[in-house]
Amino acid sequence: MKKFTLIGLLLIASTAIGQIVKPSFNRWSIDANVGGNTALRDFTPGYRASNFSIPTAEIGVRYMFNSYFGLDLSVATDGFKNFNNTPKFRTTIGRINFQGNINLGSALNFYEFTEKFTIFAHGGVGVGNFDSSSFTLPFGNDRVGIIILGLAPQIKISRKLSFVADVSYIPVARKQHSWDNATLQVPSRPFKGEYFTYTAGLTYYLGGFDEHADWSPSKGVNQTDMDALRQELEKMRKNMKDDDNDGVPNYLDNELETPDGNKVDSKGVTDPSRMDTDMDGIADLYDLCPEVEGKFSTNGCPDGDNDGVADKDDKCPTTPGSAANAGCPDKGAGNKVVLNPPLDVIYFDLGEAEINKSETAKLKNILEMMEKNPSYKLLVKGHTDNTGGFELNVNLSEDRAQTIINYLIKNGIDASRLEKAAFGPSVPASTGNEKASRAKNRRVEFEARN
Repeated sequence: MKKFTLIGLLLIASTAIGQIVKPSFNRWSIDANVGGNTALRDFTPGYRASNFSIPTAEIGVRYMFNSYFGLDLSVATDGFKNFNNTPKFRTTIGRINFQGNINLGSALNFYEFTEKFTIFAHGGVGVGNFDSSSFTLPFGNDRVGIIILGLAPQIKISRKLSFVADVSYIPVARKQHSWDNATLQVPSRPFKGEYFTYTAGLTYYLGGFDEHADWSPSKGVNQTDMDALRQELEKMRKNMKDDDNDGVPNYLDNELETPDGNKVDSKGVTDPSRMDTDMDGIADLYDLCPEVEGKFSTNGCPDGDNDGVADKDDKCPTTPGSAANAGCPDKGAGNKVVLNPPLDVIYFDLGEAEINKSETAKLKNILEMMEKNPSYKLLVKGHTDNTGGFELNVNLSEDRAQTIINYLIKNGIDASRLEKAAFGPSVPASTGNEKASRAKNRRVEFEARN
């Protein structure tokens, strides 16, 4: 039971740390967009620009620190051309941009209703070249500073590709010429001239993981707790190793250097009989009285009156009694009732004290017997197999007996008519060590008295 529990915790911890503490997603991407633009101001009187007359084109590389925030570096070209019959001009702007990106889909938990759509907010600064006849980067006729603010809806196409649309507002700083380049201006304010860009394009994700940070929501965690969990996981990993390859993991193995080919028991001991000091057939490792020959039913200790209670714990070592009365005969318990048919034994799962659904029919028979015989009292006797320590098993057998008593009380039997006794593994129904034999020992038995 402990082994299965440890394996389960190992799997859960591995998943939690793998997905939360060290997220496995790609971080780099390449973005390429094309589109048009609209200049808002400023032009020489009589001049006017067409919308989308000269395409906007942009290519960049982006890095996401997590699913919320990233940075990108890009280069772009924008342009304006005269509208219809207005005076002719052609202006090109080349720019280099550095921006921060916020994934609003992660921040606002879009993942609760879609895994294919998100929106990025971006903003940053850049430098550009404003030229009326050619595109020369980074120096030209009119070098400017820019600020960029924008929104970029994004639709996932595949794990490697997304479609991206973008609308950006770009105010220009320290521009010395009008957009039509017909007027030389002395800047009277930091920003003189602004325009919008409208683009669409593709984002290609780099890396070997299945998903990119754009589509992998991060979960907030307490880092201290995660560090502790990581340490516990590492400890469990070491425990689950089997350094001597004897089939017993290190955390259960009492001999970590078993020679190859040697048979071992469930504790990794090579030959338990070699460590049986009193030669009673019970290895010292499991023998509560390793220097005195004893019995299997009392975990290697002597039991002179054969009542299932070891002499060292028996207050009446020469007179058979019950474990409930410390090995002495029960007093004032009344006469034992011989029932025909006898009450059924209730069986339990390994390490458990909960009632199996398959056993409820038996309990109903016991309940019916107690209801039909209101003078009867019932001794509920809990037992376990020999898996684990003696004290642990005694407590488990008591829990099993108490579970049955709770059931009977809940269904109308007065608590004064019920007693319990906990025998642990000391009175086995089967002395075999195979799985089926041990299962017969995980039980509760009954003794009715009047």
